[in-house]
Amino acid sequence: MRLRTRVKAALNDLQSCKITKVRMDNITNQVCSVMERNPKKVYVIFVVGLIVLNGAFIVNRAWVSDDSYITFRVVDNFLNGYGLTWNVNERVQVFTHPLWLLIISVVRVAINNIYLASIITGISLSAVTVIIFSISQRKNKGLFLGLFLLGFSNAFIDYSTSGLENPLSHLLLLLFVISFLRLSEKPSVEVGDKDLFLLSLLASLGTLTRWDNVLFFIPPLIYALVKRKFAMRAIASILLGFLPLIFWMLFSTFYYGFPLPNTFYAKVGDWLPRGVFLRQGGYYLVHSLFNDPITMLTILAGIIMSFFNRSPQRWILATGGILYLCYVVYIGGDFMGGRFFTSVFLIFVYLLVHYDFRILSPKKYIWLIPLLIILNLAGGVPIWKAESASYVENWRYGIVNERMFYYPTTGLLRDGRINSHPEHPWVKDGKDVKAQAGGNFLVAEACSIGFLGYYAGPSVHLVDRYGLTNALLARIPPIEREDWRIGHFDREIPAGYLDYLETNDLDQIENENIRDYVAKMNVLIRADLMERGRLRHIWNFNRGTYDQLVKIKYAD
Repeated sequence: MRLRTRVKAALNDLQSCKITKVRMDNITNQVCSVMERNPKKVYVIFVVGLIVLNGAFIVNRAWVSDDSYITFRVVDNFLNGYGLTWNVNERVQVFTHPLWLLIISVVRVAINNIYLASIITGISLSAVTVIIFSISQRKNKGLFLGLFLLGFSNAFIDYSTSGLENPLSHLLLLLFVISFLRLSEKPSVEVGDKDLFLLSLLASLGTLTRWDNVLFFIPPLIYALVKRKFAMRAIASILLGFLPLIFWMLFSTFYYGFPLPNTFYAKVGDWLPRGVFLRQGGYYLVHSLFNDPITMLTILAGIIMSFFNRSPQRWILATGGILYLCYVVYIGGDFMGGRFFTSVFLIFVYLLVHYDFRILSPKKYIWLIPLLIILNLAGGVPIWKAESASYVENWRYGIVNERMFYYPTTGLLRDGRINSHPEHPWVKDGKDVKAQAGGNFLVAEACSIGFLGYYAGPSVHLVDRYGLTNALLARIPPIEREDWRIGHFDREIPAGYLDYLETNDLDQIENENIRDYVAKMNVLIRADLMERGRLRHIWNFNRGTYDQLVKIKYAD
């Protein structure tokens, strides 16, 4: 009913603007007349205009999220000589995107402002993505359709900034798709080792940007190996391309003690029935369909057309996208509406554009504009608006429009001016905690830890109850709550644990099992990297030898 109401409102808006069929026909006739006289010139102007329009939408909606500042604190510690740490006295991998962190660190050195560094990086990568998209499809009439879809997708525009890794994922996935389609068009005898190396290198970098991305790459890489009949040189080329990923996993295991990020252990567990996660994942799909219909309908259309097409290459890319979508549902989606769909959306837009759209005449393209506007309006806030006074946050099922929530305090162009810093209340909280510490070591407990952690500074040791940044809490079963949100599983802090952090005295921890577990964990995350017996503890932790020490219930 909500969607029907929004569509009716959108139609009324169009009628109030007096956009009638007669007026549209006049517009299309004039456009067609100009295109017939100067087809190439008009084509270039149209494409450039749409690219600029997309860029304008991205800049107008540019923002940063609280979660991005979890990574930014690691960047700040790293650049100040504390290593890749969040709390400087513990080695815990709190980020899921090593390559994004590296790029942000480099830009942060050039721009002494992490807020602007992240926004500029996101805008720049998004611009490069759209330009490469346009160049690769310059001979296809469907290019206009692709640019319209990218420009009117709330999720794609919103997460082209945010401080999260999405824009880097977009670029690497697009390059991978282009490379794969070029490779697949070659006869088997012409597919060289360099082609396979490039393909696997892009897959490796894409996985280092976000681990979930690997699901996109598996079917195309298998196809490439089949095309080369699993020749040893082909396997060697792919392994060579994956060296960056292999190196990072070895480094992560040695440095942090675990190959995967701490957030994986905090968010993905067996403490809830799988059916609960699947239902939450279904809610995530429905939420995006109602709040961003263009994105979800494009994904659906891309899947359908890929399997109706006779090209196995399209099937394979679509299969990778479907695997990713199934995984998103399997883990329960995310609390940020649309965030996990931007990459798969880009892939299916590319596949849609890759077809020969001769049926799309200029007149039909003109009619496409009001259709996309109606669908965009049906999703809520129009794409050309950064915020809306009438917007009401909907927390149903724990899923939220994250950009709308943060934009009033973290948007680049909020209040009609260019901003250089976020002004969220949690920024002030972080500065207050820093002032309270006065440069001395201080232990503090918090839940929303991005802005607070960054602005509190390195002398403050923050313990977040969700376990995202704490190696112990990430492995403790969460408290059973009715109002839980996906990715936010509240833990009870063991009695005496905060006292231990302040005094470094393990005897402060009351529970004997927890005390033993922390002592063993300290060998991984606090002791010298070359500590005797450390490798044995790494092996034992990763094979689950000590898991039973923390899988217990706590009394209130």
